[in-house]
Amino acid sequence: MVENTHKPEEFKPIDTPIHYINSEASFSQLSDKEALYAYYMTRASWEGAKICYFQRSYESPALMVLFSLVFGDGLSLKENAISAGVTEVEWQ
Repeated sequence: MVENTHKPEEFKPIDTPIHYINSEASFSQLSDKEALYAYYMTRASWEGAKICYFQRSYESPALMVLFSLVFGDGLSLKENAISAGVTEVEWQ
């Protein structure tokens, strides 16, 4: 028999707050050269981060691709789930 390893206290409540970082004001104060530097440094970091997934585990690169497909189209995870047939009750 398989034991349920998930305990209810391990899950975060549904009403856990999410805080957004507004960086538009700071980014708009950069010069063109600084903005390009920040952009290309971010791109390089994102591309280089893929190396870490291969070093972590065999499954990690596939999970990253899966997450990119789920979140990459601009839709939220909830919108994708509901469009795939998940009900509001199941989502909760």
